Amino acid sequence: MGIDNSTVKASEFVLQQDGKTLVNGTDYKWVYNNTTHTVQFLSFTTFPTSSNYTLTIPTVGGVL
Repeated sequence: MGIDNSTVKASEFVLQQDGKTLVNGTDYKWVYNNTTHTVQFLSFTTFPTSSNYTLTIPTVGGVL
């Protein structure tokens, strides 16, 4: 039992800055590593530290 790599998609993750949804490919680059099962959000610019960030991630049957 483990993560089904084919189900991990960028569109399932929502990254917000001060309530504004950031766009993958415009504000950041989403990267998933199939081996380590980790997701990275790589910024194209420096994100202001004075902002608040929210990351919404998917759950399947209440399991994260």
